Amino acid sequence: MAVISLMYFCELNEKNLEIDDETLYELALFVAKSDSQKKDFTLQAIKLFLKEYLR
Repeated sequence: MAVISLMYFCELNEKNLEIDDETLYELALFVAKSDSQKKDFTLQAIKLFLKEYLR
């Protein structure tokens, strides 16, 4: 669900996520397995990820 939401958000904002399926899967898996007590760390990792792949 999160991946679909991200793709929809990109479409609404006329942005492209230039990423291969495997890397996107790894991000989704990382977020799903993340410790809720380390929310700030996870959010920072997502921000860095998006800066790298969002066009």
